Amino acid sequence: MARNAFSQAFLAAGHSAASLLANACCASSKQSSPSSKRLALLRRLARRSISIMPKPAAPTPTPRHRLPDWDALGVRQEEERRRHKAAGDAANAAGRLAKKAALELQLGRTTDAKAATEQARKALDGAGEDGFNQETKQRAYALKPIAEQIQTVESTLHFLETGRFPPPSEGLDDSEYIQGLLGGAENLAKYAVGRATAGDSQSIAVCRDGVKALQGALLAFDFRNGPLRRRFDGLKYQVKRLEDLLYEQSLIGKTIDS
Repeated sequence: MARNAFSQAFLAAGHSAASLLANACCASSKQSSPSSKRLALLRRLARRSISIMPKPAAPTPTPRHRLPDWDALGVRQEEERRRHKAAGDAANAAGRLAKKAALELQLGRTTDAKAATEQARKALDGAGEDGFNQETKQRAYALKPIAEQIQTVESTLHFLETGRFPPPSEGLDDSEYIQGLLGGAENLAKYAVGRATAGDSQSIAVCRDGVKALQGALLAFDFRNGPLRRRFDGLKYQVKRLEDLLYEQSLIGKTIDS
């Protein structure tokens, strides 16, 4: 009797649980059925609209327009590219030699510096007409600073040999020549520091007089704002540096007469 009562209670509990689960499923299906219907309707409308949508027209091809001198323009561009490469190759070769010449000069090896400068000048001139702008007749942009570096070393070597700055040489424009003179004055101020350690007041005085003479000569020019103007403004500091060196030499008894 007890076993039968327990079985009946267990079956009743399972039936009630199944009923609850069925009711929940029905409720959920009733709640989600409207959204499912709307989704199905939207899908049917989308398929229908896609099927009845007309295709766009094909794009109209743009006609090819060719300039009358298009071929000539291509030839000029190719020639400009060739000239640019030739100038760049010359600048690389001459630039390495110019740096070598400046280093040799800094180390006091004037003979090696002069040889390197001559080689750099040949490499620079090796560019020929490709090293100049055909419209402005000025040196190509890549070669201009190299020419100034070479002229700087040449101006310094010429002053050390003769005691004066060199005159203008053929193949240099005015800006390159003046930049070389100003660079040479800067090198002379560095050279004078080395001579001061050796007590050579006479060489310092020669450099001072030469730089002051250069400053006086360049005062007659009206330099516009630019690289030349900035470098010329720094010339007065080189003069002061040389005068300070002479004054310091006089304090230790190293006068020009002695």
